[in-house]
Amino acid sequence: MKTTKDGREILGKSARDRAEYKRRREDAWDRDIGQCVLCEGYVPLEQATTEHIQPKGHGGAKHDDRLDNLAVSHWFGNAARGSQSLERYIQKPLDERKRLCQP
Repeated sequence: MKTTKDGREILGKSARDRAEYKRRREDAWDRDIGQCVLCEGYVPLEQATTEHIQPKGHGGAKHDDRLDNLAVSHWFGNAARGSQSLERYIQKPLDERKRLCQP
């Protein structure tokens, strides 16, 4: 893990960092009681993906893998959101977001 001067944490591709990333996904799932940040529905831990509140695509190498920047979502919803900001994405009607979270 790399910590930047401004406090961001960037997890890499090493086995140790992947394990830490998995632990943070589980911690975010526990914190959010399994609620998808995108559709507000329940997502089982084994199906949950890590969702960056401030997406990686906004700033490229400036992404932040700290737990307070992570939430959980359904895989399909995460893919549909892409690098769009969470603020903009959740302006979509809830019914549409629920549909996008389903396979």
